[in-house]
Amino acid sequence: MEDKQTDGIALPRAPIFPKKNGEDTRQCLMNSAKHLFAAKGYEGTTVKNIADRAGVNISLVSYYFGGKEGIYQSCLEQLGTANLIAAQRILKEPKSLEEFRVRLGLFIEQNFDWYVQEPELTSIVLRECELASPMVLPLFERTFLQVFFYLQSFLKAAKQRGYLHEGLDVEVTASLIFGSISHFARVKRLHKQLMNLTIRDPIYRKKVTDTLLQVILTGILWESPKDI
Repeated sequence: MEDKQTDGIALPRAPIFPKKNGEDTRQCLMNSAKHLFAAKGYEGTTVKNIADRAGVNISLVSYYFGGKEGIYQSCLEQLGTANLIAAQRILKEPKSLEEFRVRLGLFIEQNFDWYVQEPELTSIVLRECELASPMVLPLFERTFLQVFFYLQSFLKAAKQRGYLHEGLDVEVTASLIFGSISHFARVKRLHKQLMNLTIRDPIYRKKVTDTLLQVILTGILWESPKDI
């Protein structure tokens, strides 16, 4: 069956997440919702769209989530919570320069992995970063903003240990790191269409990760005047 195109994303005419025996209905609805929210936006998606695509009764959206806003929040929180847990695990205070390199590299890799594993959710998050919708700000404050603070604290600890430039602004640096990572998610379609490159390719993803880490470290690692 042919797909129709909406904002560059193919939308199957028939549900592709019909509930199977034993499958979790709640997760089935979230799978349907995140696809539709990514393709059509919050306003362009209805509760009926979500239920129809999931192949379940429309009343189950209210039963599990309390309505459209509830399932939208749940989709975002799924990624936000996973992101926060990963940051807590990875961004521990480094005890050596090598540990700093390794942990920062793991953080970059993990963020690229989100884009590969959850392309729809990351598209929704990036859109919300631009919209700054009051509906999701509390959720962003307790999840994604906390990830930012963990990265900022990680850089501050490295700076205090003498690994980074004395004059480095850790808040700006954390923003630059996030911006560099998110760039590859924002332009993923252009990269694929114009250059036939995609971070879904593990070889290219590793190249991007290694290069980004090298650029970041070259710019922020301490160098004495005689080395410049």
